[in-house]
Amino acid sequence: MIPAPGIPPQRGGLTWTGPRATAVPDLDEPTPAQLAAIRATLAAIPMAAVAHTLSYRLIDANADCAELLSLNPTQIQGRAVRDFIPESDLQHAMDTARAVIATDGAAPRPSNSLRRLISGDGQELTCWMHVGLATIAGFTCFVACIDLINPVLSDAHRWRHRAEHDELTGLRRRGTMLDQVGRWLKSESAVILAFLDIDDFKSINDTYGHAAGDHVLTNVARRLEEHAPPGCAVGRLSGDEFVMALPVRHSHSVEALANLLTTVGARCGDKPIAWNDDLLVISISVGVTVSRPGEASSSLLSRADDAMYEQKSRQKAHVGRSVR
Repeated sequence: MIPAPGIPPQRGGLTWTGPRATAVPDLDEPTPAQLAAIRATLAAIPMAAVAHTLSYRLIDANADCAELLSLNPTQIQGRAVRDFIPESDLQHAMDTARAVIATDGAAPRPSNSLRRLISGDGQELTCWMHVGLATIAGFTCFVACIDLINPVLSDAHRWRHRAEHDELTGLRRRGTMLDQVGRWLKSESAVILAFLDIDDFKSINDTYGHAAGDHVLTNVARRLEEHAPPGCAVGRLSGDEFVMALPVRHSHSVEALANLLTTVGARCGDKPIAWNDDLLVISISVGVTVSRPGEASSSLLSRADDAMYEQKSRQKAHVGRSVR
């Protein structure tokens, strides 16, 4: 994982980028004195609490958190945050972290959300997660407080999540995306929407089988989550069609944000995807639209779709952008 945008890297250590503990050099580790201060802070919190770096590596957890996860603190330290989050919930977790940091220069804003965690014995736990950005003894990190909820609410949350998120990729479904864009539009925020389509996706299914196609879709989804800017909503509409939506804040340049979403689309298709003994080369066509005053989310999506097909027809099998 990359350090959170807008926050400078810190010092030395390990980060974890794979789904289960793959170590690579990291510049994000507290000094011994800072670590002692972080542990003291966690111990003083009267509920389950954990701290993790800006590159999403767990620093330490208090005794309540270790008990909740059925682990001891040494089994938590240094692990990737994603080790404890179901794959389908990773986007929600990333969105939460981005929302905490995306402050337009103001103080970081804590975030509260319903979240699922995976305990050390493999059980899924549903809890309220309260996440904030803290500077402890000069070291900036995320601090998350965890409040376990009862099984009835847990089941309700699980079914709601399944209804709102795509089963294959874990991204938001079409209706969930349109609802989010609609809320932004009703709040009188301009919205930039990017419509992405994998070029010649049918040929992958025809040549390598539908399992390979599903593998490509999940890889593109993970790349979108990784590269999407703070505050960006990401969803899968259907088949090989994806969408990104980003509200425009007063301090933002519309053209700069449009270029940013275009760049994200390009990065999602610029590397081949390994499948068995083959490397599947993909490209993505992108159409970008900016909302008009009083426009509905369905109209904005339709114009983005048109822009994407204009791009595809002009430069097939090449990532690019058309702004309407």
